[in-house]
Amino acid sequence: MTSTVTEEQVLAAINEVLDPCTVAAGCPGGLVDMGLVRSLSVTDGPGGAVVEVVLSVTEPLCIIGHAFVPRVRDQLDRLDGVARVEVELDNDFGWSWSEDRMTPEYRARLEAHRASRRLAIGRPGTPRHF
Repeated sequence: MTSTVTEEQVLAAINEVLDPCTVAAGCPGGLVDMGLVRSLSVTDGPGGAVVEVVLSVTEPLCIIGHAFVPRVRDQLDRLDGVARVEVELDNDFGWSWSEDRMTPEYRARLEAHRASRRLAIGRPGTPRHF
């Protein structure tokens, strides 16, 4: 049996899970946008696709990362043709996240957002916290 679930569909579903820090910063980004998908495997299995995902976080002590696991699992379980989903959080403290792991599209959107906020500094009535 050949799976009809593509890696692109899986990545799109994972990207629906937003990093709450990006939401709080005013520039919502999904886990794929943020470069938090460490590894992904989509293979054919009995009854459909087997999807295995390893997620990471931006900082080793991030307390939000564990909440990503069930949310990603729920997103992937909703995809037609998926028979089994395995999601884990990689706590490899030797792995280092940086902004270059973000997708180019999200990096551009984030830079535009940051630039618009820098322009706002000094305007009367503009909050100075970011």
